Amino acid sequence: MLPLTRIIRSRPARHGLPPVIGPRLQRTLCAKQPRMVQRHRPSAELSWPAPPTPSVLLKPVPDRFNDGTKDALHEARVSWAVARRSRIQVDPQLLAQPPRASDSSLASPWRTVFVPRSALRWLAETDHTHERSHGALWRIGANRPALNSNPVDIDGLAMQYELQSRRPGRGPFEGVVRGPYGERYSKYLFVIDHLGMHIVREMTPCDLSSRGIALHSLMREQAVVGGEIFFDMHDAGTVYINFGSARFPVSSNYQAEKVAEFVLALGYSTVLAMIPEREFRQGEYGLGDRYGKCVDNVRFRVADEG
Repeated sequence: MLPLTRIIRSRPARHGLPPVIGPRLQRTLCAKQPRMVQRHRPSAELSWPAPPTPSVLLKPVPDRFNDGTKDALHEARVSWAVARRSRIQVDPQLLAQPPRASDSSLASPWRTVFVPRSALRWLAETDHTHERSHGALWRIGANRPALNSNPVDIDGLAMQYELQSRRPGRGPFEGVVRGPYGERYSKYLFVIDHLGMHIVREMTPCDLSSRGIALHSLMREQAVVGGEIFFDMHDAGTVYINFGSARFPVSSNYQAEKVAEFVLALGYSTVLAMIPEREFRQGEYGLGDRYGKCVDNVRFRVADEG
């Protein structure tokens, strides 16, 4: 058995170190070891900040949707679902039948407006494709969001495949159903925006509509004005328009007249617009202003160049 002194002296030899300087180098290597392997925490670590209190850890995170938005959207969906229960069921056979007689009749136009061809040419040469925010599109007005509508019923892409669109100078609409003014199955809805006029047959079935049929707010989310349009059975150059749109209402007689001029610029020769003798601002444009017996109207025609 080796002496104890020899065993101690032999430990450095196991690492290839001289016996004399082995213990001193061992102490040096121990001092250079990383902090993570040292037994005692250095004084610098003792000055770390104290951990947060439980009250700070349990502080609630603000909910950016907790402002009534979710409740309003839920109520809108419930209202849409309730209205959907009484939606209109469209009979395809009635859509295919010839137009029936209408209960509405027109009074003699209380005014006739002759629109100069220069004004129609200006509309035909105007292009608002890249001017969505223009303040006076087609000299009518600016685009605006749909009003008086359930948010669930606002979707500008819902009827994109059923729409027909025209700009002034591009010719009249083709393949439309013609019928007397006021006959529901030959009625079309229209909206006007920076791209032109868009129409769709009102009785077109739509699963995204609370009413089950086309709506102005499902044609465009923003538009200048909206209304209804009928195409005369006997004269392809004559159309009838009214301004029955709660989503995109007409605000003045001036706007109504400019809409009629816009329709003339599409290639029609006569437009009968349901414009009452009173100002639009004097009262709501109601059902009696567009349907019934002897409805007030204004006739618009293209002026002959003389």
